[in-house]
Amino acid sequence: MRRCRQSKGRGATAPGCSPPARWSASAKAVLVAKVGRCPQGQLAAAGIEPVSAFAHQPIEAAVLGWFAGFAARVSRGEVARPGPAAAPEEPPLAAAG
Repeated sequence: MRRCRQSKGRGATAPGCSPPARWSASAKAVLVAKVGRCPQGQLAAAGIEPVSAFAHQPIEAAVLGWFAGFAARVSRGEVARPGPAAAPEEPPLAAAG
């Protein structure tokens, strides 16, 4: 398990810790057992919800539990329905020669 500790609460991350905004442009949530205020703010700024409600549960149960809640919030109109994930760009085909 890797922990990213911050220096005296000033937002400086330890070497080797990637900022949450770089994790994934399509991520809606990250399952956590515990998250500090600074990382929670970074996640929120990136549009990613830190979810601790399912901490210490098997990953399958945690993902299904979060998704059921997310689907319910979408159906109530509390959050926007996500669109299809963008397909990765394919390199252009080389001309046959």
